Amino acid sequence: MASRFQLGGNMQSRVSFAIVCGLLLIACVVYLLMLGSYSGWRLAQTALPPGAVGASLQTRKVGKYCPRGARASGPGTSNASVPFHWFQFCDDANVTLLDPSGQTRVPERLGQFLGVGDSVYGFKVEKSGAHSIQHLGRTVAQMQLHPDRCSCPETFPNFNATYNCSSTSRQTVRDAYAAWTHRPLSEKSFLAWTEIHGERIVHVSIINNKLYTFPETYPADGHSRPFVDIYISVLLSTLRKVQIPDVELVLTLGDGASITAKDAIPGLTIAAHPSFIDIPAPISPLVKEYFSGDLFREACSVPPWQDRIPKAFFWGANTGMTTTTEENLYQVPRFLAASTSVKRPDLIDARIVLGHKNTLDKAFDEAVEKGLNASFVRKPPIGHHKYLLDLDGNSASFFRIEKVLLSGSLLVKQRSPWVRDFYPLLLDGVNSIEVEPNLADLVRKLDWIKQHDEEAQKIAEAGFKLALEGLRTEDIYCSMAFHLENLHVSLGFQAKIREGMREVPQDSQDDCSCGRNDSEDYAE
Repeated sequence: MASRFQLGGNMQSRVSFAIVCGLLLIACVVYLLMLGSYSGWRLAQTALPPGAVGASLQTRKVGKYCPRGARASGPGTSNASVPFHWFQFCDDANVTLLDPSGQTRVPERLGQFLGVGDSVYGFKVEKSGAHSIQHLGRTVAQMQLHPDRCSCPETFPNFNATYNCSSTSRQTVRDAYAAWTHRPLSEKSFLAWTEIHGERIVHVSIINNKLYTFPETYPADGHSRPFVDIYISVLLSTLRKVQIPDVELVLTLGDGASITAKDAIPGLTIAAHPSFIDIPAPISPLVKEYFSGDLFREACSVPPWQDRIPKAFFWGANTGMTTTTEENLYQVPRFLAASTSVKRPDLIDARIVLGHKNTLDKAFDEAVEKGLNASFVRKPPIGHHKYLLDLDGNSASFFRIEKVLLSGSLLVKQRSPWVRDFYPLLLDGVNSIEVEPNLADLVRKLDWIKQHDEEAQKIAEAGFKLALEGLRTEDIYCSMAFHLENLHVSLGFQAKIREGMREVPQDSQDDCSCGRNDSEDYAE
């Protein structure tokens, strides 16, 4: 009898357990159904309209950079037509993007942008029309936007207003031309020079706001010499936005200037040098990342300042070592920084990413032997260290400095004769830290930076602000337009479409409404 009672008790326990499990299973199913319904409802609420593609990000105290009293700020709240728009809210955000049809979607959250804080949104416009941004149920910005591929060139005054071209940007361009010892240039001299130096330059003409060059420079299949694609991309995009006077010029290939003072040829380059008269243009291998918004997306993965490694970081290619000698190898900045890293690993993490060997086999072998080398990484972890070094290679570095500033880390830059177009905006002790060309004061300054963390963070934040306000996609267009305007004035002859040139076609779309003063109401 006792055994039966015990058995019954076991059966009751099992039944009770089964009932509990069943109830839990039912609860889970109900929860999943409710979650699915809610997710479906949210998805229905967030169906993207055809006119805008968006992504919600978070940013570290960006609101402090908002104009006083503003509820939303940033390039995305203007009428500028750029490939990638973004804007920031100055307090907690409940966001609605409205396209011309009035359909809405709350953009999908992607991650963190420089830590935690106020909301930043990025989006891409795919159709011309009036767009609005609502914040907490109120319209805080209204824009007449066009896709970047719309060809809607404006007059210079209207362009300056629409793209908010800064006086600083224009002054920087003027300063570059003030230093250019120009002399009257005849058409004959210009053409003779371009023929002699054709292998290291691109000769282009802009006539009636259309771009022309030679097929061997920019073949129809798009395959071209280094940097040509970048030049062409920026020029075409600029011509879609502003009416440029007829001009003829050369674009320097390679990673440095090459036009001497005696030539006096109007030309643009990626990096200028005192020994040459090429003018630094807003050209960089990072242009495509600007246009796609990848520069902003990369910042999503960086930790807040207090969680970053308190070291100076540099992993870079072995450029700058290819023309040196074994005797002065330790004067090459990148080799020197890597050597210092071995001595002071508490301050510096610097390595040389070795490419192919050249005549300096001993230099490469020595770098490997001393542990100065590192394996190739597609994207070094920029933003995970508090301080980031910018060191010259063959000329100025091109793949790094904008990312450093946007990451919110402190830029520690080697003073250099090489000048890129925005270098005048970098101020030692204000938004960056400058070190001697031979890095003689690098350790001393890094020691100071590490001991003064609060001051270092403020300088880093100023650099971040510079990236937001002075290195916008709009600034690329503004600077290029100013350059072309100045070159037009400097040219001593009438620009022409030269024999053999062909038009570089615009990758533009037809369904564009270019009127900036359309009578249609903004979508509310």
